[in-house]
Amino acid sequence: MPTSNTNWAQFDDPELDAKIERLDREQLGPQQIDEYAELEEAFMEQAPWAPFGNLTLATFVSSDIDLDKLIVSPIFGQALPSFQFK
Repeated sequence: MPTSNTNWAQFDDPELDAKIERLDREQLGPQQIDEYAELEEAFMEQAPWAPFGNLTLATFVSSDIDLDKLIVSPIFGQALPSFQFK
């Protein structure tokens, strides 16, 4: 399995992997969307990873920081280069 992926469980099912690889080569359309939904259900049935909660991040900044330019990603957190003074 390649590194730097979001497969935190390191789950490997050759049949499901083959479907993902096939769909990855196809242009996205209604049929592919339906097949991706079926894949999601198949992965959920296997239950390789069970979430137990959600991460909550707080960002505290000085009033001198321009909040209109501040970028906070729900996945990666604060984008430090976006911290700019007014």
